Amino acid sequence: MSDSQLDDTQTTRSSQTSAPAEFNAIVRQIRELWARQREHWDGNRVAEIHRQLHDLATAAEAQGLRALSETAFNAEVYLSSFVGMETPMSPSQRETFDALLGELPMDSAPSPRDDGAPLSAKAIQALGDVQGPVGQLVDALRAGGLSVQHLTDPSEAARHLVTTPPAALIADLADIPLLEPVIETLARIRRENNRHVPLVYVASTGDLETRVKAVRAGGDAIYSPPFDSTQITERLRSLIEQHTGHDTNRVLIVEDDAAQAEFAASILAKAGMETATVTDPMAILERLREFRPDLILMDIYMPEVNGIELTTVIRGYDEFVDIPVVFLSGEQDSDKQVDALSVGADDFLTKPIRPRQLIAVVENRLRRSQRRGRTGRGRELGARTLDRTRFTERLGALLATGPMHTRAMAVMLLTPDLEAGVELDTEARRCLLDQIAQSLADELSPEDSIAVFDEHAIAVIAARSTKNLVHDLASRLREKVTGQTFGASLHGQSLTVSIGIAFADGVRTDPASLINRARVAQQRAREQGPGKTVVYDEELEPTRGHGTVDEANEDDLAKTIRRCLEKDGFVVLYQPMLDLVERGMETWDVQVRLPTPAGELLTRRDFRKQAEQAGLTLEVDHWTLERALDILKRRSEGNRHTLRLFVAQSGEAIIHPEYAEWLSASLRERRMVGTGLVLEFDLSSVSRDLKAAKGNLRKLREMDVQASLSRFPDKTAAFKVLRYLRCRFVRVAPPLLTADHETIDRFISEVHELSTKVIVSGIDDPRAIDLHWSSGADLLQGDFIQHPLETMDYDFSQVII
Repeated sequence: MSDSQLDDTQTTRSSQTSAPAEFNAIVRQIRELWARQREHWDGNRVAEIHRQLHDLATAAEAQGLRALSETAFNAEVYLSSFVGMETPMSPSQRETFDALLGELPMDSAPSPRDDGAPLSAKAIQALGDVQGPVGQLVDALRAGGLSVQHLTDPSEAARHLVTTPPAALIADLADIPLLEPVIETLARIRRENNRHVPLVYVASTGDLETRVKAVRAGGDAIYSPPFDSTQITERLRSLIEQHTGHDTNRVLIVEDDAAQAEFAASILAKAGMETATVTDPMAILERLREFRPDLILMDIYMPEVNGIELTTVIRGYDEFVDIPVVFLSGEQDSDKQVDALSVGADDFLTKPIRPRQLIAVVENRLRRSQRRGRTGRGRELGARTLDRTRFTERLGALLATGPMHTRAMAVMLLTPDLEAGVELDTEARRCLLDQIAQSLADELSPEDSIAVFDEHAIAVIAARSTKNLVHDLASRLREKVTGQTFGASLHGQSLTVSIGIAFADGVRTDPASLINRARVAQQRAREQGPGKTVVYDEELEPTRGHGTVDEANEDDLAKTIRRCLEKDGFVVLYQPMLDLVERGMETWDVQVRLPTPAGELLTRRDFRKQAEQAGLTLEVDHWTLERALDILKRRSEGNRHTLRLFVAQSGEAIIHPEYAEWLSASLRERRMVGTGLVLEFDLSSVSRDLKAAKGNLRKLREMDVQASLSRFPDKTAAFKVLRYLRCRFVRVAPPLLTADHETIDRFISEVHELSTKVIVSGIDDPRAIDLHWSSGADLLQGDFIQHPLETMDYDFSQVII
């Protein structure tokens, strides 16, 4: 099959324009330099890569190769910030630059395949040097009777993944810097087609650091030579069958309320599961034998027999003993939840629950059950290990519905205390944190959570009956680390950890603020010396009260704002907004937080007064908007009509005579238009100079930048302003959120008559979703959908309304 036959509408950007032969060597050299740079950061090498990108962009433009010139220029501009710096890129920054280099078009030599045979969707495909470890594995698999076809170019492999996805893909771990198109395509296939193509890495060694590296690069398995053909063939067959060889998962829903049973069934059915419902709990044994479910989703409170009693009965039958049971109930009492888990249930979910969370928990329990079936292991012990996003979501769910008032719940941040003279690069530090987290998980209970939170800290969520028990846990974790050695990079040295603890019993118990308090306590612990533990308490509390800044020292707060502007110290959070009209649109609210020395994360509204008094309002506006533009530039390449960002700006900005010109210059600098950007202004602040605001809004529309009016009330004057300014969106004022259905219906209808969309914030339970969705609101936002997080991680495709 020729490349021309494979090119279609799904062909990646990098293949749109073939690079002339004279540029191929330059592109290949740039990628090879970057591959070495990822292994060891070298300032001189950064400068060399930057110079070559500049020369490539200039030469390509001179020959009229626009796509190549623009792609090289984008990479050149991004890398320019790191020229002359000895500090290496963060993992996210490396990921961004990897993607930019991956878009550089380059002709590729034909790839050798099995006897010239066309690629097959049923075959295993191998990518890499036939003389290296990939070739050794290919030989072993062929000897074991598997069909393996070989490719050498990552860009070509990415195209074939779309047209002829294989049973599995094998790649060399050493080629990770060149594999970005492949990894991205695999993720897209899984996201859009709900199909998982296993990615198997081959490496010369199989130590823990290498395995962690493979997992981070999206690998499902890693194999190292020497290869026994029989054993390795069986292992790969098992991996493929795990993702493609089983039937649709079956879930039995036991719920006496038929409406709720059908609601849960519809959610799981849309996620590809086969469901059946039982509304008469006394008929469950017969239905179990008929339906043979892979998992049981059960309510607690039902007539005649409750869910705890029913689970006890089910566990008494050998044929049902291994079926996972997940409770879904409105029960908030922690003791009752523990009772439910103690009879053999696998998880406990509290109503109301988001569809995405229900799907995620059920799928996770099904995967664990299938793994236990293959390995013969019993129920897993230790805490649930999460990534940063899932950790924050878990914390948000506990803060919203957890039994905080009867239990002591806390977040701990643990940071290794490295001895003087010990310096670890980013990869080594991350590997060390992974090893520590793995060793600590067994000390935690199944209800706890642990995550490698960032490049410096491990985070733990722990709930106990008293605070003293949380302190005891912190001591055990510290002693567990001290009693072990970690990683070759420490040369066998002993290690201690500094621990910061923040309890969820104060004001502002949102996830970001609680984590930030733990971070303040952890920093104080490090200041006191290695191996210390500090609890965020009254001594670290701000002198002001209840989350306001009215009594704060305004001079100190102004200094904090200036410092954050100078050092990029603001915390940026992202909260998804569900678009009920434009399906496929990813919409985010970009929120800036000011971290104070006391550990608080102040919202823009909290520090607005101090910013105005210090004359820093416009600078904060510009800082926020610059970050949003950078995100749009990175995330919307090749998909620019599906990402939309809402960014709050001050009233001072929209009436400033140079605001539109500044934004226009920022867009030109990035070679982009304003598509996807929505600037949001308080109605009251805009009204101070409507003529100036209208002039700037007209200029914004010319750049394809939209505007939104926030805190929009049901007032005649407000509608007059909307008609005058012609904004695309309005955000409903808080008092309207509690209005009756008739008032909300009328208000939304009047806004729609002006060709304006309605945003409803503060969605904190499913009843609010039902009310405003049925009233015709266009976008919904709130903590029930998802708390604001530091990452843009939300699966909009899983939204079920």
